[in-house]
Amino acid sequence: MKKLLRIGSALLALMLLLSVTVLAADPPKEAGIYDLVLESDYADIPVKVLLATQDGATDSGIAAEEAEIDGGAVQFYPGGVKVWFELEVPEGFNLVLGLNEDDVPTEQNIEYIDQQTTVDGKVAFTVYPKSESGTVIVKLANAEGVKKVLSFKLYQAYMLGDVDDNKAVNATDALWVLQYAAHSRELSGKELLAANVTQDAAVNATDALWILQYAAHTRTF
Repeated sequence: MKKLLRIGSALLALMLLLSVTVLAADPPKEAGIYDLVLESDYADIPVKVLLATQDGATDSGIAAEEAEIDGGAVQFYPGGVKVWFELEVPEGFNLVLGLNEDDVPTEQNIEYIDQQTTVDGKVAFTVYPKSESGTVIVKLANAEGVKKVLSFKLYQAYMLGDVDDNKAVNATDALWVLQYAAHSRELSGKELLAANVTQDAAVNATDALWILQYAAHTRTF
């Protein structure tokens, strides 16, 4: 009997551990930053992910946690909206930001970049991209080309039922779900998360019905 109890306790502990692991890798429901990657030449520079109100020079930054985004486990910084880093900029180089190797910063993709005072030849920067930016790449550039420094991605929050991401839940969202169930429309990772209002293993006509009922104020999620 004692042996059975020990086995049962061990199985229960294993199940709890597995359940915690699964929860830790769930898709986030809040916005944040993920896939923060430093290139090999800059792997040792100080870097932090910050909230909107944080100052990189004085705050410790947000701790990363594991989450599932686009079908894979990633390091996710919940609530992160900007990245602080310190870099020694070689003479003749300029700092460039963009959404791919050729982009330059514009009002469409960068909210602001704050350059702080140079200390011992190093300059601190805070990159605050706009929420629609997607991937942001930080580069050093001169007349001969560019050197990639780091990159990161923005994860957008989603609202259950708002499949088309227009900040409202209505018949259009239900239509998108029905089209997906009929294999006539593709839904992205975030759209699928918003579409699965029943919170089960599938997106189907039941989700569309729930969305219509929510829009008619006869159901809550």
